[in-house]
Amino acid sequence: MATLAQVGLDCKTYYNSGTNASPTWVEITDAIDVSFEYGTTAVPIKSRASINMANLPGLINTGATFTLLHTLGTNTVRAALLAIVSGRTPKQFAFMDQAIATTGAIGLKAYMILEAMNGSQPLEEGMTWDITLKPALFIESAAIINPTVVAI
Repeated sequence: MATLAQVGLDCKTYYNSGTNASPTWVEITDAIDVSFEYGTTAVPIKSRASINMANLPGLINTGATFTLLHTLGTNTVRAALLAIVSGRTPKQFAFMDQAIATTGAIGLKAYMILEAMNGSQPLEEGMTWDITLKPALFIESAAIINPTVVAI
C-alpha cells in the first residue's frame, strides 16, 4: 500500500517547559518554515596508501532554524524564547512529523541555545522573527542529554 507524503503544515515543533525526565511539551503553533539538521561532520582521511580522498564520520551535529510569526499582545511562546536568550539557558526542542504523543511520530529532540532571534518587518507582510538554534551541552541528574532521533 502506498503512503502519502507529509506536508509541513501537519508537522509539529515544540519546546519543553519541564525536564527531560518529565517533559511538558509546548507546541510552537506560530512557527512558519522549520528546518533542522542531524548528521555528522566529515573527517578527511588521506595517505600515501591511496590516491583517493576518503572521510570518516566525526562529531554529530544538530541545529535548527524557523520563522516565528509575530502576534500582538501576550505570547507565551515568544516570551519563553526571549527568556532563553536573556537567561542564557538551553531549552529542549522537538521537531516532529506529527503530534509528539502520537504512536509512530518520528523526529529530533535536542537541547539547544538560541543563537539568534532576528525580527523582520516587511512593508506588506506579517512581522516575523528568524530563530537560529545551536546544540547545547545539557546535563540533568549528572548525565549529558544528547540529541536523539526519536520514534514514539
